[in-house]
Amino acid sequence: MSIWNSLNLFVTLCFLILSIFLFSIYLGCSHSVGGRIYGLVRISVKEHTVIESKPDHFLDDLRLNNPWPELRGFAEAIDLNVQDPVAHKHIPYVVILVKMVDEWKSGHGGTLPSTGEEKREFKELLKSRMTAMDEENYKEAINASFKVFAPQGTSKFVLAES
Repeated sequence: MSIWNSLNLFVTLCFLILSIFLFSIYLGCSHSVGGRIYGLVRISVKEHTVIESKPDHFLDDLRLNNPWPELRGFAEAIDLNVQDPVAHKHIPYVVILVKMVDEWKSGHGGTLPSTGEEKREFKELLKSRMTAMDEENYKEAINASFKVFAPQGTSKFVLAES
């Protein structure tokens, strides 16, 4: 065994001992060895787990396919066929979705869109109700139409035992 191999073994053992000590006080360490042709870097850091507490995607449970009575009453009080373009642009997208879901259900035996083709038809139904291309509320309704297709209700794990 050459002197360089012995020295490398000694330095490696010292690094391991140092890293074990630094682990106990939550510090990291690094050791680098370089030559003319190759280099080696050893990094010793204790694992730090980061948990994202705010998910990027949050599915609002608006109960669009089975709205609560107040939402149903609010939606029924608004006319989607209003002739005033300003009033038509200010209809909330949730109301548009609730009314379009009811219209869809009446024409499809009370079922929601489930297949890709039906979902595309539902979006086309929403687009057909636009009176102008700059209606942001209808664009929002089209973009949020996936909330209609998502399974709704309370999970069996959340329900209280009787």
